[in-house]
Amino acid sequence: MLRKLFKYEFKSTARLMLMIYAIMAAVTVLGCIAMASSAMQSDDSPVREFFVILAMVSYVLGIFALFIVTYVYMCVHFYRTMYSDRGYLTHTLPVSHHSILNVKLLVSLFWMLCSILLLLLSVFALIAAASRGAVFQMDFSYFLSEFYRTSGMHFGALILYLLVAIILSCLLYLLMVFTSASIGQLFSQHKVAASVIAGVVLYFAEQIISTIIMVASGYVMLMNDISADTSAVSAVSEFSDIFTMLLTPTIIYSVILSVIYYVVCYRITKKHINLE
Repeated sequence: MLRKLFKYEFKSTARLMLMIYAIMAAVTVLGCIAMASSAMQSDDSPVREFFVILAMVSYVLGIFALFIVTYVYMCVHFYRTMYSDRGYLTHTLPVSHHSILNVKLLVSLFWMLCSILLLLLSVFALIAAASRGAVFQMDFSYFLSEFYRTSGMHFGALILYLLVAIILSCLLYLLMVFTSASIGQLFSQHKVAASVIAGVVLYFAEQIISTIIMVASGYVMLMNDISADTSAVSAVSEFSDIFTMLLTPTIIYSVILSVIYYVVCYRITKKHINLE
């Protein structure tokens, strides 16, 4: 039954998501044509300038649709299938509340990560078009060695850190909205308004805590530099040390907060569901 639940969830969300991806692919092709034409022609004809501007505006709107619409759609879809009239059907399925929540969360996370991957591929395509394919002729071994020499950090480690941070960030923001929706449905009236207020409160509380963590991390880093070298500003502080010291607390904080959000959302869904 869990397999069928995944299949149904993907089927119910795929239509809009694939439409958004098709739009993003179309504006990427348009942007690549504009970049390639700009690289090949040096004249400033009004027609070409208009085409380039149109392509860039379309690209920006495509990015907006890719992320904002995707995120909003995933959150609205969760609320409608869990706490609206459609929630009756969802909660009568012969699967546990734990499984239902996991399916909703994993499918939403999948689409968010696919959107990020599509954006990266799109940007790479624009760079390739603007450079007329010169990016494919880069000496990546030289780039990797120079990156390590100047930063003191392997490029693969940087990508791994960023990948973990991106996944946790998407998971955290999805869980924050899911938890807000779960809190809002506890109210007998004005559930949507209560969900929005709960989301605003959680967001500002999260931003305050994350700011405190970042300031504390920066202070610790500064104290370490001063204690290591009391002369001048510690120019020997490598990029790897700064990057790790700033990002590691953020990752730990995201993991802890995601677990808290998940537990709250699960407990409300299991013990305090209110579909009236």
